[in-house]
Amino acid sequence: MTLPAQTVIYRLDPAHDPEWQFYSMPESIIGGGKCLDEARAEYRDALAFSLDTDVLPEVREYVEREIGNLGIWMRLPIDHPNFNGVLSDVRRQITSYPEDRDWFFANTTAGGDPVIVTASPDAPLSSILDQMTIYDSLILAMLYRAPGKSQNDWLSLVGAEAVDETEEAATSFEAMGLTPDSPLRDLLAAAMERQVNKISALAHC
Repeated sequence: MTLPAQTVIYRLDPAHDPEWQFYSMPESIIGGGKCLDEARAEYRDALAFSLDTDVLPEVREYVEREIGNLGIWMRLPIDHPNFNGVLSDVRRQITSYPEDRDWFFANTTAGGDPVIVTASPDAPLSSILDQMTIYDSLILAMLYRAPGKSQNDWLSLVGAEAVDETEEAATSFEAMGLTPDSPLRDLLAAAMERQVNKISALAHC
């Protein structure tokens, strides 16, 4: 039997010891390491033990880092070539609109922190859904370009059991004519057409 692909998040948080923490899904594993390489090795050892196998399934790895000292986190693929550049760009946009700060803190993961994710417009919705549980909300940053302007548009993907601190109703993928295989560009287009930014997510675990 083919084992399901796993998603693991490595978070760099100097407030913890060790400062690299990790958690994964759908196989729920938590742990940490003094450096990223150590955390990765610890995770793979724990995954092999948990699944009772020496042949690991596909593992999709992401890194989370805090955006400045805003209490808001950015999650990107572990091999992203310009993490610092993305952090700077997102921080600049968030701090330019301080009146929107409360919205981020109303859309948090199960751990209580707002986490921003992003991906290629051609990537399927499932590439984001695979990174969340039913208890999470994730904030999807999609680059929106208009004449003379380019900035991130924020969409909240809300798990079925996520804590909801807003009164805004979530719009379903089905109501937008989308499936987990739909590209993210279609999600952005549908959200802008309907003027919504809160979508109920069919989280995979």
